Amino acid sequence: MCVVHDLAEGPRLTLTLAWPGALIDEAAAQALADGWAAMLTGLSNHRTSGSGSGGHTPSDFSLITLDQTQIDQLENELANEGGAR
Repeated sequence: MCVVHDLAEGPRLTLTLAWPGALIDEAAAQALADGWAAMLTGLSNHRTSGSGSGGHTPSDFSLITLDQTQIDQLENELANEGGAR
């Protein structure tokens, strides 16, 4: 389970992992938890890095037909008008 808590000092991610001890030993479970935490941290850092990360793709708009170029143009227009994504 993964939960983000919004705290005064910023968000805190809490991971809880349970596993069947007869199938997976503690070292393997710890390696899984460490890898999961690293992946989530990497995603968060990528999203907040401001390096052009994020944005939308055509799959985000299932009720209308837009290609990636159209989506990028709309997002640029909104950004230039001071709109938020």
